[in-house]
Amino acid sequence: MDKTIQKTKLFPSYAYLPFAITVLVHFLIFFGTKPLTANAVHHSIPVPFENAIPFAPEWVTVYTATFIFWLLGLVVCMTRERELCFRMFTGIYIAELICAVFFVAMPTVIVRPEATGGVYYDRLLAQLYAADQPTNLFPSMHCMFAYMVFRGFMIAKLDKPVIIGSGLFAALVCASTVFVKQHFLLDTFAGIILGEVAVTLSLKTNAWKLMDIIHYKLLQIAK
Repeated sequence: MDKTIQKTKLFPSYAYLPFAITVLVHFLIFFGTKPLTANAVHHSIPVPFENAIPFAPEWVTVYTATFIFWLLGLVVCMTRERELCFRMFTGIYIAELICAVFFVAMPTVIVRPEATGGVYYDRLLAQLYAADQPTNLFPSMHCMFAYMVFRGFMIAKLDKPVIIGSGLFAALVCASTVFVKQHFLLDTFAGIILGEVAVTLSLKTNAWKLMDIIHYKLLQIAK
């Protein structure tokens, strides 16, 4: 009976709570910080040659596909051994909290072009623009998470083609944020750097143990 349950279980029991917390923290920080800076002065941070980068609405397909890529990364973390799972989720929390500091301390904004074409890409991009205000840009969470997924695949020691493919897709994600004019170049580089810092801290410290203890305590309370 127990063997059957183990075979059919989708994820290890220890992985569900970190996943739920990750989703909750992400939405709280990304959307919750916006009202805090609603009346603040927002800054634009383009580099000198930013205007030379073309506006390419078709890249919205890569931009939106990123959400599936993130989910795959979380699934990989959840299905590996307990320590790796908690280390990677801890890295995500570190990155999210640093993002929150930047979002509040240095509000940013970008002037986006109008997506007025009648083709599918333009309509999809117009929906994206309507759903997501052009603020909370620096660092780019899109690029940060894409990079962290790539690093997570490396740490999990997946097959080389998977790692190479994830690295290439992460690069495409970073490019898409600029081509659809959702981010500045500095946002993308900052997202990558922050992703590496967060992953390094999660691997080089024992912060994950605190996360594991909190998780255990919460499960005991729930019981």
